[in-house]
Amino acid sequence: MELVVTTPDTPPLGQMIADLVRSNIESEPRRAHLVNGVAGRININATDVESEIGLLFTGTGLRIGPALPAPDLEIVCDSGTLMELANVRLRLGRPDPMTPEGRAILTKMMHKQLVVHGMMTHPKLLTRLQKLFTVA
Repeated sequence: MELVVTTPDTPPLGQMIADLVRSNIESEPRRAHLVNGVAGRININATDVESEIGLLFTGTGLRIGPALPAPDLEIVCDSGTLMELANVRLRLGRPDPMTPEGRAILTKMMHKQLVVHGMMTHPKLLTRLQKLFTVA
């Protein structure tokens, strides 16, 4: 059984995210445990390309497709910021403020160029996503 699957109607942004997560798991197999044991819904809205995708953590895998109803987390930013998130070093599962890239992400959050709805109520889900997503 594949850990990361896409639905037939997955938008191109979703395919790109799925490929990124698969590649990260392939290059670092210990990340595979991050898709297990957590359930939740995440929507990512890339505003500049008008694309919204949904990520469903099922407890045993990750399904990526179109946006989901009633997400636990919703990430809203432009596609450039989304790619920056993939390249930022993490400290305790969050962007490392000791690095220039981490400070840039935190600055974008302060200026509402990166908005994460639900991050206070679903920190475990957000941490899992960030650890799966980052290549740094």
